[in-house]
Amino acid sequence: MKQYQINNAYNTLRKLANMPLPMKEAYDMYRLLKALDVPYQFEIEKERELFNQCGGVADENGNVRFPDRASEQKFRMGLQELGEMDPKVEFTPVALSLDKLSEQEMTPIEIASLDGFVRFE
Repeated sequence: MKQYQINNAYNTLRKLANMPLPMKEAYDMYRLLKALDVPYQFEIEKERELFNQCGGVADENGNVRFPDRASEQKFRMGLQELGEMDPKVEFTPVALSLDKLSEQEMTPIEIASLDGFVRFE
């Protein structure tokens, strides 16, 4: 599992974790998030460090600027390298019942991000 896959799934997993689930599914979701939290937080910290090293500045609207094109390119390449990391995380994909989640709303992109983390039955 690559870091970018963890990053893409993390917020959707947190969204699922906030939905009412049967006890076993809720516990399995908790264990999955706990296992993924360490590599996710590690990558976020490294991303912040890289942003600062490259001279990145965010304005009040969240728009990001770099001092020059080379700094921006260095940041983008660094992000790509971080995303390709292969953290050794051991977890079991969570089996979730579609019947029990049928009232919940998710986008197709969110569902796609769960591939390898969640099995819908």
